[in-house]
Amino acid sequence: MASPSHHEQNLSMINYCKWVGLRIVFLLMILSRLAAASYSTVKYLPGFSGSLPFKLETGGDHDMVVSYLGTLSWIKALNFTIIDEWRPWLVDDQVAGYSTEYSKNFTFATVKGGGHTAPEYKPKECFSMFKRWISHEPL
Repeated sequence: MASPSHHEQNLSMINYCKWVGLRIVFLLMILSRLAAASYSTVKYLPGFSGSLPFKLETGGDHDMVVSYLGTLSWIKALNFTIIDEWRPWLVDDQVAGYSTEYSKNFTFATVKGGGHTAPEYKPKECFSMFKRWISHEPL
């Protein structure tokens, strides 16, 4: 039988891995937000030259800092053509949020139940969204 301290060490390692994983996903989402805002992120991506080939803008639908409606407003101001209308995207057959694809390889996706730091609130959904998006798979 494992000692309580061994169990506590395992929980500590699991929590640390979750903490690191969330920070990595959050960093990647920040980089994609910078790209969507037309700032150059190339200097932050070693070995990558040229402009980013695709862009992702995300927002938690419970974000009280940056409302997704405000984000939709500035996206509309970009005058991009809508390629794929507002539709749900799923994780484990459950609605995880909604997305719209625009011209110029631009995608906007909400995270259902996500706050301002969506990966903190919905890590599984955010990781799934990012993994699909970076692999050019539909959300």
